[in-house]
Amino acid sequence: MNAEQETAAAVREAEDAIRQLGETANRIAAAREKTEEVLQIASKYGVKTVGIGVRHASLGNESFSFGPRGSIFTPVNARVDGWPAAWRIAEEAGISYGAGNTGQHQIDNSQVLDGLYRCVKGVWQKVASVD
Repeated sequence: MNAEQETAAAVREAEDAIRQLGETANRIAAAREKTEEVLQIASKYGVKTVGIGVRHASLGNESFSFGPRGSIFTPVNARVDGWPAAWRIAEEAGISYGAGNTGQHQIDNSQVLDGLYRCVKGVWQKVASVD
């Protein structure tokens, strides 16, 4: 065994892991900010429940036939200027990525944090457990 080489390799791997951890923390912080922006836009249009990458009965999307990953959801009847609210929110937030359905729009989900969010007394909260 060459102890010096193995030690040097272990140090390089640890340094790489620390660098990756820092990059991950930065991406999560940016996604948290973008998620907050998305939720503020939803508030502006009176939408109080938003799902990012999740299905939930409170949104009326539990039977959505495609996987929820890569989509934003609002209650199916939520509308802005006659259009589904999910569309308007995604467009205005700059995360729109394709087409959508009633209460759903495809998004670039690399910029936001998945979860079910509810606005309670003007404060957005991420719901802890999602079915």
